[in-house]
Amino acid sequence: SISHISGHTRSVQARHEKAEKQWSEMTTRLGSGQELRPRERQRVRTRELERLLVSIEDAEGDMDRHNMMLFLQNDTSKLHPAGFEIP
Repeated sequence: SISHISGHTRSVQARHEKAEKQWSEMTTRLGSGQELRPRERQRVRTRELERLLVSIEDAEGDMDRHNMMLFLQNDTSKLHPAGFEIP
């Protein structure tokens, strides 16, 4: 439906904007000319990479849920859904 498509488009756009903001913040923190001690720089880098990993895992979860929803919508509209096919 049209409302589903527009809602999906807004959701994708919001995720892209969030990712762009996070990437910008990460590069600023890692690339800032701050004279950090190696140990502190390592902590900052580890923290930023952990945030990136969480974001990637969240995006994968969103994509998995979206794909499952599409599969279920398509499958339940069939005369014989998966597992109920006539041999």
